[in-house]
Amino acid sequence: MEARPRVLTELLNGNQQFEIPLYQRRYSWGNSERAQFWADILKASGLTGNRFHFLGPVVFTKPESGMGGVVLTRARLIDGQQRLTTLTLLMQAVAEQLRDDVIQLQIPGSNDMQAVDASAIREDYLLNKRLTGDSRYKLLPTLADRDTLKHILTGEPLPERHSKELLAGIQFFRDRLADVGVTVEKVLTGLNRLEVVEVTLNDGRDDPQLIFESLNSTGKDLTPADLIRNNVLIGLKAGEQDELTRTYWLPIEAMFEEDGPEVFNRFMRDFLTVRMRTLVDKEKVYESFKAYREGLGDQAVQALVSDIYDMAKLYAQMLHPQQVKGQPQLRLSLQDLLGVRVRVTSPLLLELLEDHAKGAVTTDDLVLALRAIESFLVRRAVSEFRSAPLNKLFASTGRELVRDQGSAAYLRSVERALMRFQDRNRGGFPPDDVFTEKLHTVNLYTLDVCKHVLVRLERAMSPKELMVNDDLTIEHVMPQNRNLSEPWREMLGADWAEAQQRLVDTLGNLTLTGYNSELGDRPFDAKKTLPIKDGDTATSNLPKGYTFSRLLMTQQIAQETHWDEQSIQSRAERLAQLALKLWPLPAFTPAELDALRTERRRPAARDPWARLMALPTALAEVATAFDGRALELPGVNRMVMGREVSYRKGRRYALTLSTDDSSVNVWALLGESPDDRPGWHKGQEKGWWKRPVADLDELDTVWPLLLTAWARLPEVGTAPTPTPSLREAIDALGDGPRAAFETFEQALLQISPTLERNVTQFYFGYGQPVEFIGYLRDGHMVIEVRPLDPDILSGTLFEGWEPRSKERRVLHLRSTDDVVRALPLIRAVHDQFVQEIPYRAPQVRQFMRGLRAAFQEMAGDSTVQATKTAERYVVGGRDIGRVYINVENVHLLLRHPFAALDNPTDVGGSKIDDPIAGWPVGHFVGTFTGPGDLHDLRPLIEQVVQANRA
Repeated sequence: MEARPRVLTELLNGNQQFEIPLYQRRYSWGNSERAQFWADILKASGLTGNRFHFLGPVVFTKPESGMGGVVLTRARLIDGQQRLTTLTLLMQAVAEQLRDDVIQLQIPGSNDMQAVDASAIREDYLLNKRLTGDSRYKLLPTLADRDTLKHILTGEPLPERHSKELLAGIQFFRDRLADVGVTVEKVLTGLNRLEVVEVTLNDGRDDPQLIFESLNSTGKDLTPADLIRNNVLIGLKAGEQDELTRTYWLPIEAMFEEDGPEVFNRFMRDFLTVRMRTLVDKEKVYESFKAYREGLGDQAVQALVSDIYDMAKLYAQMLHPQQVKGQPQLRLSLQDLLGVRVRVTSPLLLELLEDHAKGAVTTDDLVLALRAIESFLVRRAVSEFRSAPLNKLFASTGRELVRDQGSAAYLRSVERALMRFQDRNRGGFPPDDVFTEKLHTVNLYTLDVCKHVLVRLERAMSPKELMVNDDLTIEHVMPQNRNLSEPWREMLGADWAEAQQRLVDTLGNLTLTGYNSELGDRPFDAKKTLPIKDGDTATSNLPKGYTFSRLLMTQQIAQETHWDEQSIQSRAERLAQLALKLWPLPAFTPAELDALRTERRRPAARDPWARLMALPTALAEVATAFDGRALELPGVNRMVMGREVSYRKGRRYALTLSTDDSSVNVWALLGESPDDRPGWHKGQEKGWWKRPVADLDELDTVWPLLLTAWARLPEVGTAPTPTPSLREAIDALGDGPRAAFETFEQALLQISPTLERNVTQFYFGYGQPVEFIGYLRDGHMVIEVRPLDPDILSGTLFEGWEPRSKERRVLHLRSTDDVVRALPLIRAVHDQFVQEIPYRAPQVRQFMRGLRAAFQEMAGDSTVQATKTAERYVVGGRDIGRVYINVENVHLLLRHPFAALDNPTDVGGSKIDDPIAGWPVGHFVGTFTGPGDLHDLRPLIEQVVQANRA
């Protein structure tokens, strides 16, 4: 490897060509990166003497020469393609700007001048004048970009599938060169002051793949897609690279081109989850791919890429069901699953589609399986069951599918997996009574499935109508506006405010319409018959009231004479009965349900060894064999606690065995990276590495490494003298404290079976995750809790509890009277865990209360659409503010251009990249940490409210 400083423009001078290898990503810089490059140029144009502006490295293989009478030096670009491509686009824009002009440019470090015209720019930086074909171009991009760049530089036809960023890039620089105050002389002067480090690699000594993986340039970070493409193609001969790229990789990227790079990353994660039979960490997609490829051994690269290509086609059908041809019911069921908006189903759906393609399940039974999954998801969402455990369910269900006993058995295996799933000691598939009750009471409008539920109900009422729902919005019959008009108050009765708060967002009060803004907060009779307004245009001169709706669901509301609690609840009941038919429970006999419940009760779920033994036989054998071998190690001390079985050498932890209920994971203190040993993943703690072990052969493979690591570790002390267990310590308590503790634990199990005891060496934990703990102090037990959101709890709940750090409270259990004082807060804390209320720092909670109050004050009719991690502030049917809430801060976006705000304290910034659809580009964005930030935000919120009312 050789490195030296070099002026950026010099790289393209002379008969030079940089070829971007096919494994590289295509040109991906957007306007934000180009704007930074442009700013660097203008900044550098003011430098004098020997001063240069440094951009970073440009890495390429050592150039090769030879073209007969014309010398052409060729190099393969490893890093720097974004900068060199952007430079090429800028130079083309400069050449276009010059046209027939000639300018005089001072040579850096000299008083001499250089005449520059358009032809000089093209010959020096863009084209090799005396060469033809691909050799003519000083920069030769990947296949995905090549023809578009040729179109820009030489006018060749624009390909049908062209590079949007290349076209956007040339237009960006054309626009910048037309700005007032910008001259070609200034731009070229700045370019000649940009410096890079030129790094040339020596073939045979420097590994381009390792360098490619480690580079993180000043542009966009390498994505897993970039790294995977590199891993697959690098090292192949040029002809093989070209064939695989044209046949497989370009078509794969084209499938996800419109969806963005993150979708390809999600596909690769789901592909690996299916193939590796374990949930792949979204932050370790590339590492998992490398481990998977290494595990394939000598399998040909083409077979691997062909497999990815076949699965990508199925994944594209999941994302875009309209691609499914000739199977309307399959297309519709996939479309409906998209409407549920639960991404974690993707691994299982991908596997179902693959099995369908292989003939393991018929189209009819596949549709029934997809409908069962939809029922499972809709029922859980409406019943407010947790979504957190579903990722592991849908990652692991594939191994339970019955593929060799016919299509009916295959469908039944899907239904069994869903019915057997257990969450917090309750069935994962909500029963009819829970589902029905929630359809009457839950705030459906705040759930992601709301529109899907309404669309499916409407489609069930009008099965012959092909319903287009893109232009439909959710309509509240009784308005959300807390300041209800007098006709609404009279209709609802004396307790109108309470009734509105309780019912406004429930199913009975919601419908679909294309005229949400026109209907607004009008009285009920006006909403039913809203006529044509004077001045309506020809395209909007249709009646907009419920009576004239094309939707049967909405028409039926117009038949009501009043709209009060009775009407809302009656409608909810009718729709709930229809929902039970749309999203049914799979049909199982009582005996089959009993068998499923028995399977559902895995022994000692909180005991890590019992969890290991509950795995499939092959994996349980791995755990047993590992444990037997580990116990023979010299100086070993085995501990079963928490979620792991640990093996210590003296007092030093060295090996650990764990499971995620789908695999056996071996953890080892290996220190540095286990070089040349596939399958190991670095843990968060220093020196620790993890490896899934699938069978006894794999255990034999890794065991010598573990023996070496064990022998290398010095023994630190000896195993500590065993101390009395907590159970023994409890038995030794006096009668009063022991009775209090036993009464307390009995009361916990009455609150919920999930609050069973989880023993560690020093304390008892209750709940999974732990909701509160108990520990021994001064001859009695102490209970410690930290509510997830203490602000919404009544102050009376904390009576008898002592404050501790970080909002923790403790209560001493000396007598049964203390248990009575403890239980109200315990119940409240447990309810918050069941509701999955996320914990936020106190200052974040204070900020959020103040922010909601500010929107309400500035816009009296504002409503809040809230999820657990985000909120939207809606005025007149339009969301004008969004927040994304983290533990320590809040990310706020406002629907107004940042530059147009009167913002004397200059808080926040401008959102240029990836703006929200329908919002202005450059809208306000900022991150805030506490209530002190509200002072500067309040006048901005007022401006946004007024602007969006106008």
